[in-house]
Amino acid sequence: MRDIKFRGKRADNGQWVYGYLIKDCDDNKFYITNTRAIYHEVNPDTIGQYTGLKDINNKEIYEGNIVLISMSMIYGKPIEQNCKVWFEERLSSFVCNWGNNPPVRIGSFCNTAFEVIGNIYDNPGLVKND
Repeated sequence: MRDIKFRGKRADNGQWVYGYLIKDCDDNKFYITNTRAIYHEVNPDTIGQYTGLKDINNKEIYEGNIVLISMSMIYGKPIEQNCKVWFEERLSSFVCNWGNNPPVRIGSFCNTAFEVIGNIYDNPGLVKND
C-alpha cells in the first residue's frame, strides 16, 4: 500500500512542506500537516500528491514535478526528455507526456529511469512541450 501524502508551498514563506492535506471548511484554506500536528497553510495552486514512485536517486515523485526520462532503446540511441507529472482523471493515473504523444502512465514505462530535476512552480522553463 502506498502513502497518500501531499506537498505544497507555505502561504507565509514559500517553503515546501510535506504531509497530509486538510481543507478548512469555513474559508476554503488548505493546510498540510505532519505527524506532529503542526499545520501550515499552503498555496492551493502548488499542492501536489505523492505518486507512490521514487526516482533513481530514491527521491519521491510528486504531481507537479519535472522528471528527466531516460529510455534505453533496443534499436538506436537512448532517448532523454523532460516531462511534467500530473494526475489525469480520464486515465485515473499519474501521467506525463513523451514528446508530442498522448499522456502515458508513469508506472508503465519499461527500461526507463526517472530523475526529479525540478518542479513546475520553481522551474517552469524546464518543460518545453507543456
